[in-house]
Amino acid sequence: MLDVSQLYSTFSQLLTSFSQLHSAMSQLLADFSQLHQDEILFWQLGKYKILPYCISASYEHLPKILANAKFSKIKLLLITL
Repeated sequence: MLDVSQLYSTFSQLLTSFSQLHSAMSQLLADFSQLHQDEILFWQLGKYKILPYCISASYEHLPKILANAKFSKIKLLLITL
C-alpha cells in the first residue's frame, strides 16, 4: 500500500508529465501554425512572381514546407527556384 509521501510523489510526477505533454503539444501547434503561415506566404509570393526575393527571410522553414506542403503548386514553386 502507498503511504502519503509516495502518493504525493506519484501525483507530483503525473502533474509534471501532463505539464510537459501540454508544453510539447503547444510547441507542435505553434510549429504547425508557422508552417501554415509560411505555406500561405510562399504561395502568395509565388503567385506574384516575387518569391525569389523573399527566400532568404524564411530559409530555415524551407525543409518543413517542402516536406509538408499541402498544395503541389507550392512544391513546384520551391523546387523550380
